Amino acid sequence: MTTFAVGQRITAALLTSLLPIMVRKTTGETAPGSSAAVQDDDELFVSVEANSIYFVDAWIRYNATTNVPDLRTNWSYPAGSTFTRTEWGAPTGSTTGADTIDTTVATSGDVSRGADANPRSLYVKGELTTGSTAGTFRFQFGQVTSSAATVTVLASSRIVLQKYS
Repeated sequence: MTTFAVGQRITAALLTSLLPIMVRKTTGETAPGSSAAVQDDDELFVSVEANSIYFVDAWIRYNATTNVPDLRTNWSYPAGSTFTRTEWGAPTGSTTGADTIDTTVATSGDVSRGADANPRSLYVKGELTTGSTAGTFRFQFGQVTSSAATVTVLASSRIVLQKYS
């Protein structure tokens, strides 16, 4: 969190550093069929500084050609960092729009969510703490079950980070 000193010069660079970092997906992106591996999203990533703490708020819109593959998600971040988060969205294998809140706090690993032809939403909130290495914070996705059907992360998905330390 930025602290201002009495008489401190307020510059454009200082004010800009207080703004949240936001990236919004402009086009849909489909994971290859017949693979359960996650891939890096082409647009949902931001650069993060070393030795910093960020609040993360993400809204991921997605669908699939059928409910068979479902959505597998993960996040990549610089070495020495931790991303503690909770997520809510449709449960795996779901054929209805009902969402569930996963109150388990995740610090690593993939998360699986239900998908079908109708657009679904996944909400993610958490805290990214970076170590001594700066780098890229990135959303990753793929299929839960390898299938010829495809899963797509839709345009308007977004990630917002607010640095507070």
